[in-house]
Amino acid sequence: MLPCDRRRAPSFETSRQAGRYGERVAARFLKRQGYKLLLENVAIGRGEIDLVCREGDVLAFVEVKTRADSRYGEPSQAVDAQKRAKLVRAAQFYLQELRNPEILYRFDIAEVFLSAGQVPSCRLIRDAFGVQPRS
Repeated sequence: MLPCDRRRAPSFETSRQAGRYGERVAARFLKRQGYKLLLENVAIGRGEIDLVCREGDVLAFVEVKTRADSRYGEPSQAVDAQKRAKLVRAAQFYLQELRNPEILYRFDIAEVFLSAGQVPSCRLIRDAFGVQPRS
């Protein structure tokens, strides 16, 4: 886990506010990791992709999970089979919009740990899950 911002996190009234803040923190963190941020909060099909980035030749669909603590497990554990399937479908819609280019792509998870008054920390899980064939 790495510090992922210079600023201390404020306190939040709702988890939605914390999640949006976490997405901004993750975007800055990914840029420092060499990612190029293409799009944020892409609503497509019936899903949403938090961040669409490029790392070298690879298109990365990044799911950001923000937590104040690990009381309910690690943030990446919230990306269960149902959530992965939604992300895959949203990515497929996105690629169709681009006319299905021949491009390598993967799914990453950015975990953001927030505590009011503390500098956020992040963990990046590259290629967190592969595309599963439809059953």
